[in-house]
Amino acid sequence: MPWFLFLSIFLSLKFAVSIYSTDPLRWVPPQAHEWKNADIPKSVKVHWENRWAKASYLKGCSEENSLRIIPVYFWPGERVDLPCRMCQMAFLTNGRMKRWGYSEQIDEFLLNPSQFARVSEIWQDVQNTKNFIENLDDDVDPDDVIWYPKTEEDNVDSNRTAKEPPRYWQNDGKLTIFAADVRSQGVYFCYDELSRKQAVIFFVLMAMLPPVRFTTKQPRVYTDGCGQDKGEDSELIFPSHNWRFHFLPMGDFSPPPTCQLDARDTEGCSDRYAYLNTTNWPKNFAEDCSMDKCRARLFSPDNNIDLFIEVRWDAWTSCQGDQPTKRREGHCYLVRGEGSINIESMKSSDKKLYSWIKNLETVFDRKPFDTNGIRLHSSLITSVIFDKPKITGCYNKKDEKDGLYERYDKVWRSIFLPTLGVPEKGEKIQLGNPFEACLRYARRSFDDDGDIDSEHLVGTYSTQVDYC
Repeated sequence: MPWFLFLSIFLSLKFAVSIYSTDPLRWVPPQAHEWKNADIPKSVKVHWENRWAKASYLKGCSEENSLRIIPVYFWPGERVDLPCRMCQMAFLTNGRMKRWGYSEQIDEFLLNPSQFARVSEIWQDVQNTKNFIENLDDDVDPDDVIWYPKTEEDNVDSNRTAKEPPRYWQNDGKLTIFAADVRSQGVYFCYDELSRKQAVIFFVLMAMLPPVRFTTKQPRVYTDGCGQDKGEDSELIFPSHNWRFHFLPMGDFSPPPTCQLDARDTEGCSDRYAYLNTTNWPKNFAEDCSMDKCRARLFSPDNNIDLFIEVRWDAWTSCQGDQPTKRREGHCYLVRGEGSINIESMKSSDKKLYSWIKNLETVFDRKPFDTNGIRLHSSLITSVIFDKPKITGCYNKKDEKDGLYERYDKVWRSIFLPTLGVPEKGEKIQLGNPFEACLRYARRSFDDDGDIDSEHLVGTYSTQVDYC
């Protein structure tokens, strides 16, 4: 037998076996040209094409205004399921194999999602990493890595374990992302060769990265080695990639029904629930602020940026199915107002501090971001502050060298904290207003020069549980 014929048979068998015994074809469809030229049995090919052809109809679609942008917030490490939705019944029954497109350029892609879906300039098909497909160990780049959480007992750099990239699996009419993290951020859409030109349903994935800052002798217990390469306290506010390993959400802020916050107070409620005293709230808060919903105008030197931080509660979960309780969450959002965002008129130093806002203008132009805003603790806000399409690691050597961690810290201290009601000076500072639902802050300064002796900041969210 000629050697080239033997080699051809060997490669063909190797590819055919991979359908049954290895990973590539079980997880997501291969590239279109690879699938078209694959030398595999037709029956096997039909099996996988039928398996990947499933989709579902999105209720509420209309031909007049069918574009749907669906925000999806998740916590790093969670499994995320994205259903393959179509707005036309014909695309559900055409038997075509569905694929998933992905773009990390959220701001640019949302400029005209349906148009960009027709051309492959700023997006690509969802694929797993090459090392995962070939059953190899992922190489860890120490200069761009996401570390697993650390504990006080495990505080040695040599014991750190890097997180593997997220895994994608397309099955049963949905795309599943295992161990999703900031590297999963982007725009996702389901399509086939016929529906691609009429794609109108897009998911925008954003991880939750609340800010954290602790004055402690062991800062890396909270930073997990992220945000800096040194062991000492950098005194910087940093985005926490392992927040749910270290912290819990806030509980219900409502006082007991017996509490009286006036002269009739006999239970000390005025002291225990000082955040309910509206006279102490900053002037940039809206007049109708309450613990359920409050909006504060974003701090700026000339007060010429029509952006707000808003604390808002989600709708209650359903009580159907004999559920004994219902639950809802409260988060902070960055919301655009009806006025202008005039950054160009600022002086150069201020313009640089606020320049990241320009990277959100296209996002704010799209529903539902135009009215609901973007979660303040989302990876999208973090990435635009870093001036990057997305964050690729909790520690990145180049980001540290370029001063991006210092920039993130400065944006929080110079813009977000004053907006939320944290004063710049004071011997003892503790946040006490409705925004405690998404930020816990306390600071003490005992030195005559006003230097901070201790500072604790934890971005968070709140939960409420009630009987059905």
